[in-house]
Amino acid sequence: MESNGRGLSTLPLHSPPIDQIPKNELGDRYGMRSASALGKEWYEHSAGWCGYLKGKNAVEIGKLSADGTDADLKALCTVSVTDLQKATLKAMAEQ
Repeated sequence: MESNGRGLSTLPLHSPPIDQIPKNELGDRYGMRSASALGKEWYEHSAGWCGYLKGKNAVEIGKLSADGTDADLKALCTVSVTDLQKATLKAMAEQ
């Protein structure tokens, strides 16, 4: 967003269609909060997932249960983590 000099924010003239903006960049506009068991938006679930991974290695991440039974993870993130887990492991392997 850009400021128009009057304290108002405007979208850039050539902004992409909303379905092409990543979920994290949409922020509260994604509209997940009301459907979330934790009352969180997508970016907040993502932050919970990332925080949960801190200090874990690839073996530990690979062993994480994706069925939602991990109470610590469930308190931070209730979205399906299967694809996030795969992406994380792929990124770690590419380092």
